[in-house]
Amino acid sequence: MSEPDTPDLTGLVQHPSHPVMLADLTWSELTARVNDSVFVLPIGAIEAHGPHLPLGTDTVIANELAKRFAARTQDCVLLPPICYGARTNPARVGGAFPGNAGIRATTLMALLLDVMRAAYQQGARRFLILQAHYANTAFIVEAVTDFIDYAPGATVMAASWWELTSELTRNAIAAETQVPRTDDNHAALVETSLVLHLAPHLVRTHLIADDTSARRIRYAVLPVPDEVRTGTGIVHRAHGATAAIGARLSAEVLDTLCSAAAVELGTTPAVVSPPLADPAPGVVWFTGLPSAGKAAIIETLAAELRARRVPVAVLDDEMLRSGLNSDLGSSMADRKEDLRRLGEVAALMAQGGLVVLVTAITPLTANRAATRAKATPLPFLEVFVDTSPEIAERRDVEGLHARACGEIPDRISGSAYEVPMVSEVRVETATSTPGECAAEVLASLTGRGIEGFPLKSSVGLTWGEESLKSYQW
Repeated sequence: MSEPDTPDLTGLVQHPSHPVMLADLTWSELTARVNDSVFVLPIGAIEAHGPHLPLGTDTVIANELAKRFAARTQDCVLLPPICYGARTNPARVGGAFPGNAGIRATTLMALLLDVMRAAYQQGARRFLILQAHYANTAFIVEAVTDFIDYAPGATVMAASWWELTSELTRNAIAAETQVPRTDDNHAALVETSLVLHLAPHLVRTHLIADDTSARRIRYAVLPVPDEVRTGTGIVHRAHGATAAIGARLSAEVLDTLCSAAAVELGTTPAVVSPPLADPAPGVVWFTGLPSAGKAAIIETLAAELRARRVPVAVLDDEMLRSGLNSDLGSSMADRKEDLRRLGEVAALMAQGGLVVLVTAITPLTANRAATRAKATPLPFLEVFVDTSPEIAERRDVEGLHARACGEIPDRISGSAYEVPMVSEVRVETATSTPGECAAEVLASLTGRGIEGFPLKSSVGLTWGEESLKSYQW
């Protein structure tokens, strides 16, 4: 039987926002890298986290932090997360709620052992376990101890995100938010802030609340006394959570984790875009015809900013019209109100510490001036995504251009669209890819020193030519 061909790993170059996933590799690709890789295993849980956070909050936090660590570190393979965790003392989480699905400690330990043993048998020798569920801690240590007895030559580092944050940072957040350390735990300010940063689409922000029980205990009593329960599962203060706090915590966790892994596991940093220091909030407003390419540019730019640890949010005018602005019609007056609301939301999010990327046609100079004024005194960057009506129509795979013509003919016609004369950035999508256009916007932020955006060093993007070729408008 002939030996298999040496696998081609050119498609597996570690991208700063796309770590190498075990589940995405073929057996031959895994064979080529198993001996030199650190295997990263996120562990979470499934349990209630108040009405505003998903049942998988602990898994989300562990997995997202693990992905960011793997992207910042050379030769990492990210294992699929263990989504179920050990059962929690109900007194620590406000009682028993639907969705709690804790597994037995023996089950968790056996699962963790089997996963590590399988990797070890195939050549893996370095492991990092990153977990986000307090009740798992002792059982992970127990399982790792048993594994080391079984696996000579292996090294395992196990860490929880809260172990990687400093007392100085946690105390500073408590002082700034006026939420005591005793009141910021399960489903409260800190966890909510982390999810707002790591996976904001999963937070039901309108349901964020504060809650407490009539009596607090740290020990276990079963059944749980009524006065120990909370009505929501929030323990205790969720108000005051922001994506900026989450970004601050996440940055410290990852910096500490990278430093510790370098010592304990011999990891080395990946070649990635340098992180930006203390990025300031602001609004970047993309204007242009329907199907000009605004959304594709924003998606690419947002991914790059997130890779640089910049807290970023994306607002799409069309998405808001199915929710917040669903009461508005197609008249010019309603369109003006639509943009006013969009500007208000963007300004509020920027005030919360985010760089907000907005895509909206915004055909009139007066509307664009109004949105700029709304952001004051925060910085505002206008990006004109320029293309001809003919090209926009050819790209109109979803019928947006045609629908817009039917609703408001003068909304998008070449003569009615008032071409911006003072935009800080103008990109032409007829001759440039989304990545190239995003690079122009980023270069403007970094090179021209837009006030309030401290992106001062002129740096290039890290995506490769192949990804640009495959990206479709």
